[in-house]
Amino acid sequence: GGALVAFAWEAGYVLLGPNFHCVTPDDAYRSGQPNAAWLGRTIDRHGIRSVINLRGDGHASAWYVNERRVADERDLFFDNVMLSAAFAPHERDLRRLVRTLDAAPRPVLFHCRSGGDRSGLVAAIYLLLYTDTPMDAARGQLCWRYGHNRYGRSACLHGVLDQYEAWLTSQPTEHRPEHLRHWIAKVYRKAT
Repeated sequence: GGALVAFAWEAGYVLLGPNFHCVTPDDAYRSGQPNAAWLGRTIDRHGIRSVINLRGDGHASAWYVNERRVADERDLFFDNVMLSAAFAPHERDLRRLVRTLDAAPRPVLFHCRSGGDRSGLVAAIYLLLYTDTPMDAARGQLCWRYGHNRYGRSACLHGVLDQYEAWLTSQPTEHRPEHLRHWIAKVYRKAT
């Protein structure tokens, strides 16, 4: 009975709540689309200094205007990187992501709409770029626990990591952050 309650609570948190999770303590966090009040509390609670919106520039959309207002009021680093949950990232967007992550003061919060797909890919890339997390553990950021369906339309996001692993095998070499940087900058091509 207790396990069922815990599962129901976690499912509600992921699907209906903020889907907020720590990627690396005091360094990086991921979430679904924040509302202004929740974002303000989260900035205060975790000392967030950067927000990266993975949905692209929302211009006049209320969610975007409110998020941008909170970031500006708190004098945070804020940037937009357009990624899709249904299509593999374009080369320029994946390269822009790395530049944005490099520039963002820590702790950083990155988010998409639901917090399961685009945020999961970015969390995996973050772990591979800035920590010694092994590939299999980084892949764990794209799983059902965060609201990601590997077999849905967002399955293409796994293809990014699959391509990188195939390239490592072809070299042959093992993952290191500098290898991922090189691969994103010079090798990666969006699957068609």
